[in-house]
Amino acid sequence: MPRMGTADWQWLDVLALSGEWCVLVALAGALGRRRGVGPALGCAWVGLLLLESVRLAGWLLTAADPQLYDLAFLARHLWVLMMDLWGPLQVAASLLALVLGVAGLCGLASWRLEDVVADRRTARVAGVLTAACVGFGLLPWHIGAHWVSPAWVANLVESRRTWQLTQASVAVDHYAPLMDVEALQHRPDIGLYVVESYGRVLDTTPSLNASWRPLLDELSPGLIEQGWHMASGWATAPVSGGRSWISDATVMLGISIRHQSTWSHIQPKVGTLTHLPGWLAASGGYETVVCRPKDRVRLGLALRNDFDWQHTVFADDIPYDGPLVGWGGIPDQYSLGHLHTQVLPAVQGPRLVFFHGVSAHGPWDVVPELAHDWRAVGEVALQAVQGVDAVVYEESENPDAVLKVQARRYSPTLGDRFKLPGRMFPEKRREYMNAVDYSLRATMASLSLLPETPRGRLVVVYGDHQPPILPRKGEYDVPVHVLASDPRLLDAFLDAGFVAGLHPDAESEAMPLEALFPTLAAAVLGRPATEVPGGVSLADLLEAGP
Repeated sequence: MPRMGTADWQWLDVLALSGEWCVLVALAGALGRRRGVGPALGCAWVGLLLLESVRLAGWLLTAADPQLYDLAFLARHLWVLMMDLWGPLQVAASLLALVLGVAGLCGLASWRLEDVVADRRTARVAGVLTAACVGFGLLPWHIGAHWVSPAWVANLVESRRTWQLTQASVAVDHYAPLMDVEALQHRPDIGLYVVESYGRVLDTTPSLNASWRPLLDELSPGLIEQGWHMASGWATAPVSGGRSWISDATVMLGISIRHQSTWSHIQPKVGTLTHLPGWLAASGGYETVVCRPKDRVRLGLALRNDFDWQHTVFADDIPYDGPLVGWGGIPDQYSLGHLHTQVLPAVQGPRLVFFHGVSAHGPWDVVPELAHDWRAVGEVALQAVQGVDAVVYEESENPDAVLKVQARRYSPTLGDRFKLPGRMFPEKRREYMNAVDYSLRATMASLSLLPETPRGRLVVVYGDHQPPILPRKGEYDVPVHVLASDPRLLDAFLDAGFVAGLHPDAESEAMPLEALFPTLAAAVLGRPATEVPGGVSLADLLEAGP
């Protein structure tokens, strides 16, 4: 099953023998009529099937094999996501259906194995099948046997390695030397603006590139007219398809965090580590502001302030009274307008602002037009949602009910493989581009609403990760656009391989996303990037030893 989530599987793969199933059949024949043999082996097969289903979902959604160690930590987030999608009653019904389905599969497998247990002659057939399975597994053909257990052994080994990396990440405060720097003399206002799911797939997919590059061309003149100097490049995010909070933590800590388990271990110790908001507050007297329009208290999830932001703006702090749009609910244009005109003017001193947009988050079914004024976003959003699904957009206790509008998948790989109707996948790619177009335009346009400052500005607009399913395996890069009122603030990014302008070079290499923290530090300090600590790769730390 997991191979079907990759781009290189062949139709003959479905004809391959299942190694573990052949072994279970052989065991059933060898053990004979002993009590409980059939049910035990049937349940063992269902367990393997469930594990493989999890791996397939992991490949499709995140382009990675989910680690067993990580799944234990992601369970709570899965619960919260299910509650967001369906609400308590549907979650309860789904869990009940899952339990009954698993029980039914166990019963079916046990019933079929009874035929093996009842007839000793089938033991010989099972033995031949197992021997053939082992033999075919040694051949390079696609029709050779597929064994599940080696992948899970490798998974356990990698899980242990993740635990080791986690211990290495908190053993040393890698950016402590920055705290020894004298008080910052040049303190521009700094803004980090995340366009959700803004990935390099926009550059590598011709149909998307044909819309994305012209969009950048359209935005550039207006930004230049406002006095912005620009540089752009690529960064390799630690995750793909989701888990934005891990990407955000990677940027703030300057440490590559790829797994929820790693973040769960680091999270309680954040206060002992040097991070971007803490460093700027301590060394530069910065006022730190975070705006996360999606975050609110939910069953199983509390609001957190892991990086000691001095000013927080969450969903309930934004007075939006229009219809909820998409997964995020509040359109980015409204959140940005409220942040820039109602919150930031009251914040004194140099500001560090972190904004995580939500409008480009899937499923991308409804994208409002930009309003002439951010206060009119609710009216425009109402026009956008009318006629889509009136029931979904009625006032509801579940603000995420919009996700029930559609559950279609949109992978070009699977679309081409299964010869599915042409409207499904190209349509989803267009909807994704429309959502990115809206969020990127809203973000860039909102910069003109920033309060006046004599200190200058440094703004970074970037993606947190690639969108789910659309990119091919192994593609983790995201665009990064740096805007500055003083061109000297761009030097550190140009040293890191960025190019002038709003267009990233399609051929340039990507810097790791964790290097954004030290590169920002170099820009503020006016030093070459080589004179500050680089982004921390946990794998390199482990290989280097103590």
